[in-house]
Amino acid sequence: MISPGGEILRKLPFRKPDPKSVATKIYVSGGMVVVKLLVETKGTNDLSERFLVLDEDTGEAKGYYQSGESYDVCMTHDQELVFLSVNHNKQKIVIARIW
Repeated sequence: MISPGGEILRKLPFRKPDPKSVATKIYVSGGMVVVKLLVETKGTNDLSERFLVLDEDTGEAKGYYQSGESYDVCMTHDQELVFLSVNHNKQKIVIARIW
């Protein structure tokens, strides 16, 4: 957690399921922290997105999700991840509930 003045108030250590993955975004809502990770597909240079869900108080992992062919946009106050999906040159919103 960071104060409005930019001071670090608290750190939340966690272990990445794939040590080679890179954290690129963090969403926080309703006591949950979602860390977006980029993971290299073995044997290729392709990257896939994964989402590690943590308890905000303990840092305990609660879930590990893969997004598919969508781009993450935000997290709602109801603990839903919102994605933008493109199919046949049309965009649509896809919502994934975090359990």
